[in-house]
Amino acid sequence: MKKMRLPIEKDSVISITTGGGGGWGNSFKRNIESVKHDVVNGYISLQSAYKDYGVAISSKSSEVNQVETKKIRNKKIKSLLVYNDRLLS
Repeated sequence: MKKMRLPIEKDSVISITTGGGGGWGNSFKRNIESVKHDVVNGYISLQSAYKDYGVAISSKSSEVNQVETKKIRNKKIKSLLVYNDRLLS
């Protein structure tokens, strides 16, 4: 890991932002309402909810599109089954 030195002035404020934790389990099985809660509270973006958790949320109303969410999650599960099947073959 590369180290660096950065001189700072007295009374300066330093803010460090890091990525979230790796999580536990399949993100596509995460509770839909928990994902919505994270979007509404600014912990994750609408794009992340869709791409990383398979939850479609309206940018206007913050409501979950249940039909689209089910479609996304089913597609992901099918792709994982095909991938795992290939690994075991």
